Amino acid sequence: PDVQYLVKMYGYLEEQGLDAETGETKYVWKGGEDVLALGYDIPVPGFHTWNTNNLRLWTSKASCEFDLGHFNDGQYYAAIEEKERS
Repeated sequence: PDVQYLVKMYGYLEEQGLDAETGETKYVWKGGEDVLALGYDIPVPGFHTWNTNNLRLWTSKASCEFDLGHFNDGQYYAAIEEKERS
């Protein structure tokens, strides 16, 4: 992949109060799941020109593909559940 970002999904914002310096309300992201977003750059040549543009295609991947703790407890589906959801 050319770029990758950690994306937090299915969570919620929790208010933490006011910032002492700016007076703005501060928020924190709580809960949810982490998903890895992978971007692949594909060059697309122009027609009858020397120009080439980039097309970025995205895919997702689980941040933790296999949970050995669940696997050792005999919960085989739970061990790969996060990978299946992504």
